Amino acid sequence: MSYKFLFLLPKSELETIVNHPCHLDQTQMPKGQFAKIVTSHKKIRMVLGLEESEVCQNCPISQNCHLKDKVPAKKLASSKDLAIVLYGMAN
Repeated sequence: MSYKFLFLLPKSELETIVNHPCHLDQTQMPKGQFAKIVTSHKKIRMVLGLEESEVCQNCPISQNCHLKDKVPAKKLASSKDLAIVLYGMAN
């Protein structure tokens, strides 16, 4: 899958989706699932040039988030990342 798929969507809509805290309760889901959702948020933010620190400052769990200030190893976002973000929003 390619990150180019992301640019078929309006940038403003992508920014709306990922320009807010992940709003996940990390105590209510497996650690791997939490990490996958948060990492997908981070990768899309990187592609769009959104500052992670500005988004995370409004997050109620940022002080306890083990992924805060961590950069994903793979920096390219894909359509899979968008699907994971949307899945995380639905839960």
